[in-house]
Amino acid sequence: MTMRIFANGLFAGLIAGAVVVLLQFLLTEPLILEAEEYESGARVHFAGLAEPGVLHDHGANEAADAPPAPGAGKEEAGESLAARFALAFAADFVVYVAWGLILSALVSVAIARGQETSLQNGLLWGLAGFVAVQVAPGVGLAPELPGIPAADLQARQIWWIATVLAAAAAMGLFAFVRNPAGIAAGIALLALPHLIGAPRLEQLAGLAPPSLAAEYVARSYAVALAGWSLLGLSMAWLWGRAADPVPVPVPADDR
Repeated sequence: MTMRIFANGLFAGLIAGAVVVLLQFLLTEPLILEAEEYESGARVHFAGLAEPGVLHDHGANEAADAPPAPGAGKEEAGESLAARFALAFAADFVVYVAWGLILSALVSVAIARGQETSLQNGLLWGLAGFVAVQVAPGVGLAPELPGIPAADLQARQIWWIATVLAAAAAMGLFAFVRNPAGIAAGIALLALPHLIGAPRLEQLAGLAPPSLAAEYVARSYAVALAGWSLLGLSMAWLWGRAADPVPVPVPADDR
């Protein structure tokens, strides 16, 4: 059983991760590159309230923000961009394989409790993951482009993790404890992090146009929805395939 959980999670995560990588390359990466032009000052938005290059900490090495040395050609820029995309896409695969392993373990519990491995249930599993990991924390901390100031990173990480855990527990209550008390507890878990409130700045400011930031949020959620839906469907197909009985050939009677 442990090997089945691992194998199904691995393959489902790789399938979903491959699609997410493609969608991010087509939909969200161009917006990130455009936002970085506003952050660096190559483009200027009329409503920018902060100086270019001071909204994000790119590390202790100040040389990273220095102008390129004479002779830095397009080949070096192309290599740097390719390396950046490769790292980002590798991270996507790692993340979705990790989610796939977690979802596979939870699906094994659901199957042990009598749930069917239908594609319909698989889609519901994926949508539950999307709500827990993307929608619930995104209500307080939406996806952000470069050039947008934000509250303290550690505070945001703590709030994000607590919100995801609370939302995942709520999804479990909705799935396995189908009574008024379980539903009420699930709703309370969903609401609690937002009643506490996500870490926010007192003032909002940014260099990128609001329309670009809004487009990035919409595309990020669309990519995540596609990834989680495919993860759930792949998981259901893999578990259902593993559960199918293998036909045993019956030798013909010798007469």
